[in-house]
Amino acid sequence: MKILMFSYLPPVLSGISTHTYNLAKRLIEMGHEVEVLSFLNESGEIDGIKIYGIKCYVDIEDIYSIKTPLGLKKIIKIIEKSKPDILHLHHRTSSIEFFLKKIKNDIPMINTVHSSTGSLGLEIVDLIHYIHYKKLAEKLQEYSDFIIAVSDYNKEKLIENGLDKNKVTTIRNGINIEDFKISKKEARKKLKIDENKKIVLFAGRHVREKGLNYLLKAFKKIKEAELIVLGEGPLTEFYKNLYSYENIKFKGRVSDEEVFLYFSAADIFVLPSIYPEPQGIVLMEAMASKTALVATNTGGIPEVVKECNSGILIEPKSKEQIIKSLKKLLEDDKLIKKFAKNGYDNVKRKYTWKKIAKNTEKIYEKVLIK
Repeated sequence: MKILMFSYLPPVLSGISTHTYNLAKRLIEMGHEVEVLSFLNESGEIDGIKIYGIKCYVDIEDIYSIKTPLGLKKIIKIIEKSKPDILHLHHRTSSIEFFLKKIKNDIPMINTVHSSTGSLGLEIVDLIHYIHYKKLAEKLQEYSDFIIAVSDYNKEKLIENGLDKNKVTTIRNGINIEDFKISKKEARKKLKIDENKKIVLFAGRHVREKGLNYLLKAFKKIKEAELIVLGEGPLTEFYKNLYSYENIKFKGRVSDEEVFLYFSAADIFVLPSIYPEPQGIVLMEAMASKTALVATNTGGIPEVVKECNSGILIEPKSKEQIIKSLKKLLEDDKLIKKFAKNGYDNVKRKYTWKKIAKNTEKIYEKVLIK
């Protein structure tokens, strides 16, 4: 079977690019042909995945939009050239949803929704995402053969916005457990981190919705540990200037190998998102590294943390709860080890990319025999 995905791939830093890359690789290993129509990559090939690069994105305050009609004409030409059996679109926030009829052209279409913006907030960006999400659900209902949500939260939001409950299922993100085999001791040795130092880790884009500023504020009161911050974004320099505490180390964007080392070296991983995360691949990476979690009780995050009993849930925008949770863990090594073991055992059993790909393949087969 030949699948044409609409998404993007590494080195683009995104949970969607990680998802697409790993899903595509596993599907290729299973004997399928996978091509990716990417709005952020150049044309080429990555590990057997052919890429059609189309530079037709505009980024305004993290709201993504496809330039049409020029982008749409290019997309249709690529579909005609590729001749796929399945179209698989990966959505966050873009205007491509409003052209599904022209793109589909009688080809079976699967849509994976990575966004959790179906809630109405107080800011203009929330309103834009809210309206977009409702329109997305309408278009998916009309033109998609089946929809995949990456969390039950996402699934319920889509149903609330008009999607037929029989047309959507949940397939969560996965993890390459073999990438996280290095021990904490060896990881710290390679990174030149003291074996006895307590390490708290954040990894992600430095944008408002990730809530990193609340974690940074908390470290004015946390003296028992060092915070390592990975990633970059529009707020990086602002954060560096404002939160220049001695126990905070900004490492910027690091290689994949170093990411695995930092996850394995950490005692606690914090995901302080203030917006509903669809699920958070970083949670899987932390659990695969045998690292305890502190994460906000929003979107699809609590589904993973509760199911795995792998950490402490806190309310968004609460510096005080971050401080309280970190102090509780930093004072209790047994609790850290308990959460770490629970998380590792669960992701190893349930969330490998091989299993994710097999579940996705079943959806492809289902729509092809309709």
